[in-house]
Order: sequence, then C-alpha cells, then structure tokens
Amino acid sequence: MEIIIRKQAKLLGLRKYFPGSVCKHGHLSERRTSNGECLECVRVYNSGRKDEYKEWCANNKNSIKKYGQKYYEKNKTKILSKIKKSRIRVPRIVRSPEMIKEQKRQWNIKNKGWKNFLTRKRQAQISRATPKWTNIDAIREIYILSEAISYQTGIKHHVDHIIPLQGNLVCGLHIPENLQIITENENLKKGRKF
Repeated sequence: MEIIIRKQAKLLGLRKYFPGSVCKHGHLSERRTSNGECLECVRVYNSGRKDEYKEWCANNKNSIKKYGQKYYEKNKTKILSKIKKSRIRVPRIVRSPEMIKEQKRQWNIKNKGWKNFLTRKRQAQISRATPKWTNIDAIREIYILSEAISYQTGIKHHVDHIIPLQGNLVCGLHIPENLQIITENENLKKGRKF
C-alpha cells in the first residue's frame, strides 16, 4: 500500500488514505479522508461489540503503544524511504524527536540568511518593547534563573512573555513583570497567544 497523508489525499480527491502508522488502538489500516478515522476501528466498533472493544482498549493501552513503537522501529527504513520517494511531508506520528532535531538543524544550515533575519527581527522587537525605565538587572536575573532551573531539573525552560510582544490584539512590554519561566513544551504550545 502506498503511504499518503490526509492532506494530499484530500487534494487528490481520494476517499481513503494510508498514513503508514498505527492508530491509537494499534491498527495498521487505511483511514477515511473525510474525518481521519481508522477503518479497522470503525469495523470493530460497528460489529456490535462497542463496550467490549472500549474495555479492551482501556486495558491494553501499554501493549497498543508498544506495538506501534515496535512496528515503526521494525519498518522505519521502509516507511521513510516510501515517504522520501513520494516527496511528501513526514507525518508527525512517524517523526522521532531526533529526526525533528536533525531536520531543524539542516533547515538552519540551508537557510542561514533567513534564520539571521528572523533572529535580528526578534531582537529588534525586544529592543522596541523594552522601555528606558525598566530594570535590566531584574530581567537578567530571570534569564539566569531560567538557565539554573533547566540545569537542575534536566528539562529545558524558557523565559516567556505573559502578554506576547507580537500579539494579535495587544502587545506587551519586555519588563520583569511581564516575564515568566515555563517549560519549553508549554512555551512552544502557547506561541503568541495571550
């Protein structure tokens, strides 16, 4: 079966697609393009054993997850080679953290000028958002504290603006009262939402 993502299947007008990954219940089957449902899950669910199926899934979460990981590890090269051949974006389910990190590194190397532009733009935004009366030493201490927390816990922490500097409705200032220390994941999920 050819691996194809839902977005591409929609563009091609297909009713079903095969992502090459297991669903949350551990099935490796085609999915509906309209809503992304696993066809095997639908078949089992509609077979009259709905309660039994839900109970089985609840009791076997770990084995389902392990099966998905084992399948991916066993067929990793096959899945990735098919994806590269079809020149489509790798679904997030299939991408490992190491793969994502490597892709970001490669992107930064290829787009060094654009990366520098984005960095300078961010620095200029922070500079414009920092009033002359702010306490720079207090801001520096927050950033130092963030690094110390990251070092002690082993979890990367970021200094986040509570009211974003480039918000859609309102823009905040780069002052100690507008800064908070949160984990990297929380910060990336938050984005520039207020």
